Amino acid sequence: MGKVYISKVVVENFRCFKGTEIGLEEDLTLIVGENDSGKSSFLDVFRIIFSVNNKAKKQDKKLEIEEGDFFVRKSEHEKNESDFINEPIRIRIELSNGDVVEYIKKDLNEDPLLCLCKSTDEFREYIQNPDLVNNLSEEKLKKVISQLGGNIGSRSSLETLRKKFSDILEEKKEEIINKEKISVEIDRLDDYLYEYFDFLYLDGKTFYNVDDILYKLYLEESLMGILDEPIKIGEYDKKISEIINGKIENIIKDKEKEINELLLKDIKNFLPEVKRISLLHELDGIEKNISKSIKIKVFLNEDNNDQGIMLTKKGDGTKRRMTLALLKYAEKKDFKKPILYLFDEPDTHLHVRAQYELMSIIEKLKMDNQIVMTTHSPFIINYVLPKKIVLFEKINGETKVEKSFMNERAEDEIRELFRELGIENSDLFFTRKVVLVEGSTDEEALNILYEKLYDRMLYNDLIKIIHIKGCDKAEPFCRIIQEFMPYIKLYVFIDNDIWNNPNHSFRKFIGECKKRNIVLDVISVGEKEFEDAFTDETIKRTIQKIINDIITPDLISEIDKWVLNLRKKLSGDKKTKYSEEIKEFINSIFDRNQVDLSIEKGCILPELAKNCEVSEIPFEVNKLFEKLREE
Repeated sequence: MGKVYISKVVVENFRCFKGTEIGLEEDLTLIVGENDSGKSSFLDVFRIIFSVNNKAKKQDKKLEIEEGDFFVRKSEHEKNESDFINEPIRIRIELSNGDVVEYIKKDLNEDPLLCLCKSTDEFREYIQNPDLVNNLSEEKLKKVISQLGGNIGSRSSLETLRKKFSDILEEKKEEIINKEKISVEIDRLDDYLYEYFDFLYLDGKTFYNVDDILYKLYLEESLMGILDEPIKIGEYDKKISEIINGKIENIIKDKEKEINELLLKDIKNFLPEVKRISLLHELDGIEKNISKSIKIKVFLNEDNNDQGIMLTKKGDGTKRRMTLALLKYAEKKDFKKPILYLFDEPDTHLHVRAQYELMSIIEKLKMDNQIVMTTHSPFIINYVLPKKIVLFEKINGETKVEKSFMNERAEDEIRELFRELGIENSDLFFTRKVVLVEGSTDEEALNILYEKLYDRMLYNDLIKIIHIKGCDKAEPFCRIIQEFMPYIKLYVFIDNDIWNNPNHSFRKFIGECKKRNIVLDVISVGEKEFEDAFTDETIKRTIQKIINDIITPDLISEIDKWVLNLRKKLSGDKKTKYSEEIKEFINSIFDRNQVDLSIEKGCILPELAKNCEVSEIPFEVNKLFEKLREE
């Protein structure tokens, strides 16, 4: 089984979430939106779930439901305007393995109801082959008993656990055999989640808490099982926890004897029926809780002899660099299980260079872990693929969610948000390479092909495409770039036929740049234009896709013959272009079949890019991309 991750979260009646469903990516999900749209509250949902039963990780204060967290509505049955009804808070988390965990809080003063809905496949195996139960370890038995809603004594023996599990299997036998999933109440929701992944929360403040971040990433995992480490006592190996328990038992026995010898007489004066005082102790969870009792402090030593300076006394810049270094090292560390990283606006107080470093680290971290991140940073929004962005909007006090790839409207809303955040105005500050093209269709096609080839957008690699209509602004633009931003490299990607026309505006622009010693890397594409650089197979596939609703075997045959003759026809023709011929051919098919549709010339190039296989990407495009990806 691959990495288990959280695939969906449903939140009802928690703060501004009335009934909100949020799908999460396996690696990185970026939450964007205006202030008070619910971004931080969404991360608090995870912190609440991971805080149940005092299991919050050491660097987190336990996050509990407060009165103001309930979504309230006016009572329909009460006349008094001050009477409101608290709706139950429901949090549903769906995992990629099909399991579902639920948290239901009906009242502030009541414990939450915790439920686990899990596949019955594993439990069915134990029913069909009861001998398998005898092979289970103590840890595994506790886990499966808990998953079926059973209670476990703090000091249950292995035999007791086996019997307990067998009894529960018998009790739930019919349900396990007849149902694909079983839903039960459980005591420890957090225990189940920690089985699959760990949890680290960082916001703008805790981003500078290096002591706890270092502890969490590099010490806690090793310390968790320290009390299970064996120590040689005579001829026998004993766990540290057994030694501690033995020592505690001896102390308690001594105190019990002392109490009975010194206090029992006085106690009998008040309670004559008492014959003896006995003491019983429990150390539930000692193996895990020991890690919460350990604190570390980080000192920076500038030479081998000094005592060092406590990191907490250093400036925020030093702490930030330390945190980035710890996260960067975490890329390479082989953790026993994935980490769910929650980053709440980590870009706060980070300048652009530090944000770039952070996202470069996250790019690696997301490969083996899951990251949910909120931000206001235009740079970070620009860095992430649109399909990984979730837009939060608050409408009438309620958070609404749009996932960018779900529909065109959501994509448009996110692009509009980018504009509102000033991305288009600040693009050049985050750009290292600029490609100048003639029109918007060239830009669209290059973006499509780049993502197809590298599974990244051009802007992820700090590359900006600018289409310059008429070219009257092109030369001044390049002059400003070279004068004030010399670190930005300039490329020109143009149709090859401009060299046949001395009056072409783009050709004049290139000539002016040469006169002013503006360095341009010029790449020409196609025999005449971008469109004819694509293979015949790409062109056939594109035409078939466009007329898909009326396609027939005869039309497929006609398209094959027409494309075969097209290149021969235009090889000696200096005026006619592929884009024009393809447009006319498609529209003639629509006309003959009485289809009330037509296609414009400008649509051809993007459609060719969409239907182009990676192996069919034109040579000139690959050449451009290789240059753009050079350091």
